Amino acid sequence: MKADLVIKNCQIVNPQKTILGHGVVVHDEKIIGIEREADLPDAEKVIDAKGNHLLPGAIDPHTHFGFYTDPRIAKGFDVECQTGTQGGLFGGITSAIMMNTLSSMMDSAKTEEEVPHPPDREMFEEIKKNIEKNSVIDLALRPWIRNHQDVADIPYYADVMGIGSFKFRNDVFPGSPTNKVTGFHGVDNGTLIAGMEAIKKVGGIACMHNEDPYIIKEYTARIRKQVEEEGRTPVLEDWTAGRPSVAEYEALKSNITLAQGVGIPFYGVHTSPKESIDHFAKCKDEGLEVYCEVVSHHIIFNKHSRFVNDPDGWIGLTIVPFRDKEDQDRIWEGITEGIVDCYGSDHVEGIPGQKAIMWDRDFGNSEVEIHYPCMLSEGVNKNRITINKLVEIAAENPARVFGLYPQKGHIGVGADADMVIVDLNEEKTVTYDLFPTLKNSITLYEGMTLKGWPTMTFVRGNVAMENGKITAKMGTGRYLTHKYSGYLRH
Repeated sequence: MKADLVIKNCQIVNPQKTILGHGVVVHDEKIIGIEREADLPDAEKVIDAKGNHLLPGAIDPHTHFGFYTDPRIAKGFDVECQTGTQGGLFGGITSAIMMNTLSSMMDSAKTEEEVPHPPDREMFEEIKKNIEKNSVIDLALRPWIRNHQDVADIPYYADVMGIGSFKFRNDVFPGSPTNKVTGFHGVDNGTLIAGMEAIKKVGGIACMHNEDPYIIKEYTARIRKQVEEEGRTPVLEDWTAGRPSVAEYEALKSNITLAQGVGIPFYGVHTSPKESIDHFAKCKDEGLEVYCEVVSHHIIFNKHSRFVNDPDGWIGLTIVPFRDKEDQDRIWEGITEGIVDCYGSDHVEGIPGQKAIMWDRDFGNSEVEIHYPCMLSEGVNKNRITINKLVEIAAENPARVFGLYPQKGHIGVGADADMVIVDLNEEKTVTYDLFPTLKNSITLYEGMTLKGWPTMTFVRGNVAMENGKITAKMGTGRYLTHKYSGYLRH
């Protein structure tokens, strides 16, 4: 049999070790062999990696393609599914989990009120069709659970749509900018408990945005008043002051307590302050079934960061906010200590040209394009973490936690041939012209020179990005089912 693809002259990276003097053999979209260079078979396509590292494709556990549904600012799921997944190829992402409302992915539903309850098979087929029509990577879906109606739909999500993880937020208070734009409001503890009980019945995992809305409301009002009395323009530090670390830390402790009381696993998204990292460490020491996720912008930036043509730091508004440098340092420590399990992007395409003052702006920054590069540059090349640790938190752990392993998340026989060739010595300065996917979005990384870039990305053995050019065709991505694996129990 002649193989479809052979990648030779590479350093094969998995969390456990880096394999030298071997190549990878691919047939029918699967890895069928890891062989010594001298034993590699003939193939339809042979790629010389020129001694560079071969990484498993990243699995981004935290994306929001098509997040906004407000017609004043929404670009549409079809557009953002295209630009977001193509952008992911530049960053070495070959699979992702989206956290969206159902209406944002449906042509037939323009508002949440038009989404059928209970959901029906036609709705699922429409969502799946939209994903497989527009995506160039494999995508799974994690729905937001906001009210008792959503709670009642959890069995459908699990049984029909093959979904095993569910998103909750308790940070959005009535009248907040997010509430005004999306209509979302944070779940109260009663709804949260009901949702967790439903998740237990289907064997799922709760994924939680941890911030106390009342602490945020109180502190934001104080800071806004102070800024107005001082007669100055608000800056990024003020945004952080309005959403203090205690709001996240206290919510995290409470939410983990609720999850443990119900008896389900807990996954904390975009963890940012050092107190939260420390609490995850404590919980893990006690043997609790908890998982800690961090995202790129909290690792790379802090509340004092400023950006090109943005002296006040307004494009750095994120939920949760940037913290202090000591919080960044604790995240790096948490990664090396094994406290941090997964690395995500929290990608939301930004809204360029906004005129609103800081408190009333819509949020979002394109993150997927620099997913591997920022960690290769600021982590691996600066000796903060090893390249093996990077693929552990970016690929293998997300696959293991969300039941995609061993199909994805590693370079091994039988796995999907999702791989990325990276040149650790290549340097590029991020500009809007560097990535066509940034044309109508915002990036925090403009002007930053990063060292370490993907030169080729493979999705199931097919070359999807090569030397900064997208070669994949729209619609080559697939809808992924996923489930909670019980990883920590094993």
